Formats: sequence, structure tokens, C-alpha cells
Amino acid sequence: MQYTAETPQGSITYELTRKSVKNLNLRIQPDGTVTVSAPHHLPQQEIDAFVCKKARWILRARQRALDTVQVAPPDFSCQIGDEVQLLGRTITIELGAGQPPASASQFGPGVLQGDHLILYPARSDTKGRMLAFRRFLDVYAQQLFDTLNDEIAPLFSPLGVPKVPVTGWWMRARWGSCHTGSQKIILNKFLVHPPLQCARYVLVHEYAHLVYPNHSAPFHALVQYMMPSAKEQKALLARYSPQYEKTIGISAKEP
Repeated sequence: MQYTAETPQGSITYELTRKSVKNLNLRIQPDGTVTVSAPHHLPQQEIDAFVCKKARWILRARQRALDTVQVAPPDFSCQIGDEVQLLGRTITIELGAGQPPASASQFGPGVLQGDHLILYPARSDTKGRMLAFRRFLDVYAQQLFDTLNDEIAPLFSPLGVPKVPVTGWWMRARWGSCHTGSQKIILNKFLVHPPLQCARYVLVHEYAHLVYPNHSAPFHALVQYMMPSAKEQKALLARYSPQYEKTIGISAKEP
């Protein structure tokens, strides 16, 4: 049910669900909707007071959600004509039959032709199409990361930093992760969606951790030196959020 709490910052409408839980939980959905789950026995006044207390945070979080670039519509199911963001460009989905033709633009079961992605799923139902799309993204992401690694690793070579393996994972909250002990970098495969410079920035950031395993002033200075537009790319990346389950149906994890 919907309720409205009057706060010093204005009225906040939220969707309330009562559950067998111990604590109040508040979330901001990708479309800016405020949802609250509460114990069955908790009085409505206490729930309104909780929302009122969180009002400033709610308004900021809701604005961030509304400013977030949606890489695909919420009802995305990989049908003909569906659109998805790929390196900042809008790509239209098409479906092919049989096996994809071998070409330099082939990435697993998908072939890129201009602003079109032709998928060749093993099955034509929604699950089959989504599996093909997932496989395309997996292959495309790794090739992208390999290319960026070839470009960026030499920049750090004069500092005594070796070229390290870069692999892709689907992650919920991190864009990248540097493992200094095992000398490897993990990048979020979701980086195939924002513009290319965002992925480049994240890899520079992670390579810099092989010099400074912290976020000290020298670390930030090194990132800025290696990529003068780092602040702009970080701000651009902040407009994207990996809402896998709501967009492309991918479950994510953390390293």
C-alpha cells in the first residue's frame, strides 16, 4: 500500500510492505520509487517517523536514481527491436537463424554490424535469447579488457609495474578490484555499457593500486597524471549503476 509521510523537506510517498522481519528496511528503486518493508506489528506512526528521519537521504538517493542512465528498459527480453547501451551507443537487437557467420565483429553468439547486434540464440524463447545475450556480453567484455590492458599496462611499465592479467566478473557494487598479492585485476563486465573512456579510467585506477595500494594523495595524483580526464570520467561513470536483475537479468557477485 502507498503512504505519504510529511517531512521538513516535503511530502514523501512510499510503498509499504509488511513482512515477517525484525527491522525496518528502506530502498530506492531504479525508477525513483521509495519502498519500505516493516514488521507486521510496527505502528504506522513509527514507520512515518522513520521515513521522516531519512528524508534528506531519500531525496538525494532518489535524484541519483533518476539521473542514472538505464542501459536497457526494465522489460528488456532480447526481442527484435529491443535497445541496449554498448560503450555509450544505442544498439538495436536483431535475431539471426543458424550459426553466426565468422567475422572480426563476431563475439560468441552475437555479431555487431554498425548500430545493430545480431544474436544467434540456440533457442528462440526468452531464456534462450537472454542466454545468448549474456554469452555475447561475456566474450565482448573480455576482448575489450584485453585490448585496454595492452594499451594501459605499458604506461605503468616505467614505474616497475608488470602487465597483470585482467579478467571480467559481473559485480554488484564495484567497477574494479586490484589484488596486489596475486597480481591480478578484476573489472566489472557492466563496463561494456558506459562509454569506452569509463572502462579505460577504471583500469588506470586499478593499475595505480599496484603502485599505491590505498587511496592516498599520491595515488590520486598518479591516476590524474596517467589520465588527465580522470575526474570527468569518474563523474560520467557515476551516472551508471549495475541494475542487473532489473535490466539484463544477470546475477552478480563480489570478488
